[in-house]
Amino acid sequence: DRTLLAVAHTADGRVQFYDVSAGEPVAAGHVVVGVDPVAVRFRNDGELWVANHISDSVSVVDVPARRVRATLATADEPHDVVFAGGRAFVSCSQANQVLVYEPAALERAPLVVAIDAEDPRALAVSRDGRSVVIVSARPRIRSWRSRRSGRSMPSQARPLSAR
Repeated sequence: DRTLLAVAHTADGRVQFYDVSAGEPVAAGHVVVGVDPVAVRFRNDGELWVANHISDSVSVVDVPARRVRATLATADEPHDVVFAGGRAFVSCSQANQVLVYEPAALERAPLVVAIDAEDPRALAVSRDGRSVVIVSARPRIRSWRSRRSGRSMPSQARPLSAR
């Protein structure tokens, strides 16, 4: 509902919440998560996913209860998380992978997508929600050609189908 801001407090291993409904941020509690949380993303108003860089995990937070409801093991150094096509995508920078989770079935192992670049970091979702773009810290020297437009794109920005 855009009235709650979540901030990764990396040094303290927690997510701090702020109520921003009145314009000025007001502290609204916190949740202790894994070691070195580096990215936070709301799946909906009641659920927040947190990428914990050093503990190689994602914390799934029940926002109203202010508690971790699940901890998902990841590959080495998760760095970002986005949602598209009803799934969660988590970049794992040292493993050169993106893990794809089914939020409705967290007990299932994630789909592992190998990335042909070093240190996939930032993730973004296309406007239509059909693609996830992966940005690498150290791209390989080559380009990817969009089948739709025929335009070349730098290798550090690669789309991944959300379907």
